[in-house]
Amino acid sequence: WAYAGFLQELTDNPQMSGADLSAAIVSTYIDGDARVVDDNARRAMLESSFGGSEASAAELATFLGQDVTLTAIDLAEIPNVNAAVDNLATALIAIDPNAVAEARAYAQSFESVFGEDWPSPYIDLFNFVQLVVQFSDDADVAAAAEEVAAALTQAIIAEKHGPERPGATGVTIHFPTNELHSIADDVGYTTVAARFAEESQWDEFLAAFHTGETFSRPQADPDQPAAVPVAPEAGRSSGRLEITPLALSAEFATPDAPVTISADISGDRLAYIYTFIGRFLPRQDVLLIEDMDYLIADDTQEIGGIAYPDWSEEGVSVAYEWQPVIYAISNGTDATKALFRPQAYDPESPTFAVEGIYTFGQSEQQRYAKMFFRDGVMSGIYSFGGSLTAAVGAPREITPQIGDTFTVLERGDDLSLDGEAGRESYVAPGQTLTFEGDPFVIETTPAPSGNYVVGLIAEDLDGQTYEQYEGLFVVNEETEPVDGFVSYVDEDFGFATLYPADWTIEADPAQASVNFSSEDGSHFVSISVVTYDDAANPDEANAAALQGVTEALQQSGDLENLVFLTEEPETFVLGSFDAQLIDFDFEQDGVAFSASAIASTPTTEATYLVLNLAPADDFGQAVDDVFNPMLYSFDLLISGLVKENIGPPPPDFDEILFSDDFSDTASGLYHLDEEEEWGISYYTTDDQYLFGLNPYAGPIYDYYYEAALPDEFLLQATAGYEGAANNAYGLLFQLQAGEEFDEFYLFRISGDGYFIAEKSIGGELIPLVEWTASSLIDQTENAANVLTVEGRGDTYYLYINGLQVAAFSDADLSGGSFGFVVDNYDEESPVGVTFDDLVVGTPVE
Repeated sequence: WAYAGFLQELTDNPQMSGADLSAAIVSTYIDGDARVVDDNARRAMLESSFGGSEASAAELATFLGQDVTLTAIDLAEIPNVNAAVDNLATALIAIDPNAVAEARAYAQSFESVFGEDWPSPYIDLFNFVQLVVQFSDDADVAAAAEEVAAALTQAIIAEKHGPERPGATGVTIHFPTNELHSIADDVGYTTVAARFAEESQWDEFLAAFHTGETFSRPQADPDQPAAVPVAPEAGRSSGRLEITPLALSAEFATPDAPVTISADISGDRLAYIYTFIGRFLPRQDVLLIEDMDYLIADDTQEIGGIAYPDWSEEGVSVAYEWQPVIYAISNGTDATKALFRPQAYDPESPTFAVEGIYTFGQSEQQRYAKMFFRDGVMSGIYSFGGSLTAAVGAPREITPQIGDTFTVLERGDDLSLDGEAGRESYVAPGQTLTFEGDPFVIETTPAPSGNYVVGLIAEDLDGQTYEQYEGLFVVNEETEPVDGFVSYVDEDFGFATLYPADWTIEADPAQASVNFSSEDGSHFVSISVVTYDDAANPDEANAAALQGVTEALQQSGDLENLVFLTEEPETFVLGSFDAQLIDFDFEQDGVAFSASAIASTPTTEATYLVLNLAPADDFGQAVDDVFNPMLYSFDLLISGLVKENIGPPPPDFDEILFSDDFSDTASGLYHLDEEEEWGISYYTTDDQYLFGLNPYAGPIYDYYYEAALPDEFLLQATAGYEGAANNAYGLLFQLQAGEEFDEFYLFRISGDGYFIAEKSIGGELIPLVEWTASSLIDQTENAANVLTVEGRGDTYYLYINGLQVAAFSDADLSGGSFGFVVDNYDEESPVGVTFDDLVVGTPVE
C-alpha cells in the first residue's frame, strides 16, 4: 500500500480534513507507492518479481494498476443515495423486465465470491443506471437515473480504476441472476447487508423482480386446500433461446483447411455467444475443454466504457472459422497449453483467466489461483482460500517472485458419469511453469490430432445457457503423436480415429473394411461398414450386425471353445451414437483369445462394426492401452445428425401402486365447470385430463393430494398438446404441500422439442437440467409423448418416449405426491394440453 505517499501529505498538512485525506489515499494508491516511485525500491521490486527488467515509475504503475479499484465515500451522503436507489427501483419494476435484465447482464461486474456457476452479482451501480436508461427508453427511469447520478456525485469524494474495469465509477450494488437469488434467501444478502436492506427498498425490488408472475392452481372447492403461488423459471420473462443444429463446412480440419461452424440463434433475451472447443482424451473417458471465447457480434455498442453486443431481436445467424490451434502460456523459456476462459466482452482488448495452483517458492505453500491476461500478456494473479481446484471466498492479489510456480488446471467433462453429474467434473493438474522474471504471455500452439467437439453456447440475460455441439476430427502432422497415437481418416468409409503409431493398416475396399494390427499381429482391430436395408431402426441394424458376427464365428472351423460372455448385447456409445456390444472368448491353434464386437448405426445407409481382439491374458491391458483410446477417438464423418446423450429404456413396472385412466372425475384432480382467468381444466369425455390455457396464462399445476411416492418408483404418463407450440408441459413429483409454498420437482417438455428438469423450493424454481433439445420429442400437434420418471433414492432418471435423456441427484424432497404442470408462453394463441394413462409403481430391480 502507498502509505508513504498519503502519510507524507498528512505530515505536510496535519489540518487536512477527512475528505482530503481519503482523496489523498485514492490518488496515491499504486501511483504513489514507494516501491514504484523510489528508484532503489523499484529496482529491487523489478529484480525480485520481473528478473531485473527496466521500467519507469509510470510504466510500472500502469502495469500494476490494470485491475485496481478504490473509492472514497462521504458516508453522510449515503441516505441520499439510498433514497435515489429506492426511486430507481420503483421506476424499474414498472418497465419491461428484459430491459432491466439486459442492463444487469452488460454492466461492469466485479469478482464474485460465489464461484463460476453464475454471473457475478456485484455490478457497478452507475454503469448499470447508464445502461438501463439506454435499454428502457423510459422517462421515469431516466429521471430516477439522474437522481442516482446526482447522489453518487455528492457521495463519491475520489475514485480510481484500472483499464480492466473501464465501467467502474465507485459504488457497486448487488443484483444477482434469478438462479442465484433463489439460493438460501438470496445467498444471505439481507443478513450480510442488513443495514442497507433495512434502510432501502432494494431487496424488496429484487424479490419482486425475480418473482414476477406466479404459479397458481385451478380455483375450485375441493376437499383439499388450495395451493399457493410459486415463481416461474426465468424471472418475469419466460422466453428462451433456441439454437439450430450446427453446420460444418467440412468433417475434419487440418492446418491448411480450417472449418467454418455456423448456426442460427433466435430469441429476444440473447446476451452473449461463446465458442467451444473440446477434445476426447485418447486414454480417458474425458472430454477435455481446450478453448472457449466470446463470439464477437457484427455490431458492438459502448456505454460508460463497457462494450456490449447489439444482437438483432429477430435472431442472428452466426459463423466462425476455426483453424486447429489452441492456446498456451509461456514464461519465455517453456510453454504449456491452457484453458483461457473469457472474462469480459471486449473486441479490442480481451481479458482471459487461467485456473491453476500457485506454489510459493520459499514456503512451498499452495493456493488455488487465477492468472489474468489482457492483450496477450499476464496482467495479474489472484489467489483464493479453501480448495486447490475452485475459487472460494474473496481473492487476494499475488506479486510473483522468481522461483514461484504455476501449475495449470485442466477441466473437462467426465463421460463416465451420467448427465449433468459429469459436466466439468474432471479436474486435473497439467504442466507447471516457473516464474523467471518476465510476465507470462499467451502463445498459439497446434491442436493435437484427434476427435473434437465444437460448439456454440448462447447465454441469455439471466445467465442461463443453451448449447449445440458437433463432432469434428483434427488431422495435424505438426504435432507429436498423443500418447503414441496418430490419426487415420477414411473419407470413403466415413470415419476417422487414432491408432498406435507402430501399428500397420490394411484397407480392404472389397470388404468395406480397414484392419489395424500390432507389429507381431497378436492384437487386431477391424472396422467395417455394412448396410441392413430391412432393419426398421438402428437397434435392429445393430442386432443384425452382431448376429452376423455370431453366426460367422460359430461357422468358422478354425475356432475352438467359443464362448459368448453375455446373453444379451450391452449398450455402448461409438462416435457419440448408440451402439451394442458383445464379448466372446475362443482358442485358435492352442492360443486363447478374447474379443469384443461393437455395432453402431448412425444412419440407415451405414452400420459400423468394430472388432477388437487380443490374447486372453493381455486383453484387459489392451482395452486400456489401445482399444478404448481408439474407441474414444472414433469419429463418424457425418454432420447434421443428432448426437444426443440418449440412454437405455426405463425398467419395467414391478408392482402397480396407482393408475388413472381419467374416466372417474373423482380420481383426485380438479374438474372445473367454468373457465377462469388463466383457462380451465377438467376430465374429458374421451377419458383424458385437459388443461386449456389462455395466451400467456402462466404456469398451472395440479396433483393428487393424499398420494405419496415410495423411495424407488416409476411415474409415467402420456401427454400431448394442440395449439400454440411455445408451451411447456409434464410431470411434477415429490410434492410437499406447504402453508406458503408447495415444493416439488418438475420434468417438462415443450412443443418445440426441448426438455427441462427443475425443483421449486420456497417459491423459486431452480434448474437441475437446463432446457435441452431432444429429437425424441414428437413436436406434432396431438402427438402422444410418453414421459417417465424413475426414482432411485436421491437420484432421478428422466425418459422421453422410452429412452433416457437425463438424470439428476438431489436430496431436498422425498415421499411426496405427484401430478401435472403446464404453461403457455405464447402471448396470442391458446393451447390445450392433455394427459392420459397415468401409472405409478415400483421398478423391476
